[in-house]
Amino acid sequence: MKVCVIGAGPSGLTTIKQLLEEGHEVQCFERSGDVGGIWQRSADPGVDAEEMKVFDNLILTISMRLMAYSDFMSEPERVFYTHKQYREYLVACADRFGLRQHITFGARVEEVSKGKDGRWSVTASVNGVRSTSVFGAVAVCSGPFQSPDTTSVPDIDKFAGEVVHSSAYRNNRRFAGKRVMIVGLAESGADLAREVSDVASASTLSIRSYSFLLPRLHEGVHATDATDTRALIYDHFVRSMPAPPILAMFGENPFQRAIFQLVVWTLGLLLGPMEWFLSLFKQRPASERNALGEPAHPLKLDVGCEWTPDHVEAINEWNRRSHNYKSNWTQQIVFSKNVSFITNLVNGKLRLNDKGVERIEGHRVTFKDGKTEDFDIILLCTGFKMNFAAMGQDLAVKENNVRNLYKHAFHPDHGGRLAFMGFVRPNTGGIPVVAEM
Repeated sequence: MKVCVIGAGPSGLTTIKQLLEEGHEVQCFERSGDVGGIWQRSADPGVDAEEMKVFDNLILTISMRLMAYSDFMSEPERVFYTHKQYREYLVACADRFGLRQHITFGARVEEVSKGKDGRWSVTASVNGVRSTSVFGAVAVCSGPFQSPDTTSVPDIDKFAGEVVHSSAYRNNRRFAGKRVMIVGLAESGADLAREVSDVASASTLSIRSYSFLLPRLHEGVHATDATDTRALIYDHFVRSMPAPPILAMFGENPFQRAIFQLVVWTLGLLLGPMEWFLSLFKQRPASERNALGEPAHPLKLDVGCEWTPDHVEAINEWNRRSHNYKSNWTQQIVFSKNVSFITNLVNGKLRLNDKGVERIEGHRVTFKDGKTEDFDIILLCTGFKMNFAAMGQDLAVKENNVRNLYKHAFHPDHGGRLAFMGFVRPNTGGIPVVAEM
């Protein structure tokens, strides 16, 4: 079959490779000048100014063990790559498997439509020249970072200062000496909140709910994604069963909760001493750098965040709030695998308002708790809006949500001839691996 792949980022590259190995003819359209998607940064900063690209100091929030393709593993250890290292990995993958010859660079796909014969017409513009090709199937791998969400804050259009979306953030220089409000806290938002509050004259983090924080490092040495927890084991092997004999979720009866707690504590009491005994014989890494590439000592929880009682308690308190001070052994909300902002939250450089914005007038922001504050810049870490029909109505997805697709990827209305790769995030792990699977 002749298949069109849109986008040569991490999801597009593995899609090309898997299709080729199945014997298909593949043509990929990539609008930038090289592979990598958001990881590919131009030497000319003006080129990327209006597009979503990774920021200067980005470090992956999960280790390369869960970001590398299974057929192109990179590191024997669980280390966190910088964005430059990850881009180099993607380039090496494309070169190793000869993927470039199947990619047309500088090609912007403008329209995709399905004909009465079931085949797909794809119109792309290369150097201003439009042309249309016909394919048997289409794999959309352009990624979820296309349309920044700038409308989720009330009265944002009435703000007299500067509004910056995280997609346009490259470094903290423009925020130096300014009064900044950071809205939202995704994983990248945690890094941005830390970087901005380092240089701002005043900074406030505005959130409406608490995600569940998970440091990148465990014991100051190991990647957190290398460890198992009782909560994770429970999620995978109990909650996921069709009819588990004993539920341990919120709302179950006291007897079930008591049984579950008994099992958990018994397991902990048995495994705790065993793990302590084994730790006596464990070789501590001799490297002077931890998995984040930072000095190994003092021990770290995350980028620039030392393992101290104050930082640990701040994370624990945040997580207690994320579950409204109810038990949180089974996390029921979104993980944020990044606690780098905690340092500035503890030392006071970054203030927190968890009530949300009520209204904005000029430079003044009024929060829902009645507090007011003046700002020069609002940094939106509010994510992106999806519009799958932007390239044509035949690509429309119910509610613009890939969770409505078969396997969260394949459109049920098109007989397995239309797929969206790399739009769904796993609970743990990386999008590229999911795209490969």
